[in-house]
Amino acid sequence: MSYQPTLRALRRARQALKRQQRLLQQLELDGFVALSFHPLTGTLTLPLAGHLIAQAAHECHEVLRERRQHLKESATQLQRDGQENDTQRQRDKQFLKAAKKAQAKGDPPLPYPAA
Repeated sequence: MSYQPTLRALRRARQALKRQQRLLQQLELDGFVALSFHPLTGTLTLPLAGHLIAQAAHECHEVLRERRQHLKESATQLQRDGQENDTQRQRDKQFLKAAKKAQAKGDPPLPYPAA
């Protein structure tokens, strides 16, 4: 198994990071504030000056707050689903245990209880 493609990709990522850091340092020395966005396909750096800084900071804060709220709701839903699955698994386990006990005694099969 060859790790060459992975090492090449890692080297390219390090070089891109160094270029990005140099660009941000240069913008800072010039008196600009820059926002960097890192989507999956690349990097976008926007230099901002003056009144745009406060507006951009406010917009980023709002977007991040909404994203956090969405993630919190998703986590709550996943936790609720997990608890329901655990409860159902326990019910199934108890039913199987009772069914095996009834079968061992020679009783007729038990109907599955409605939830």
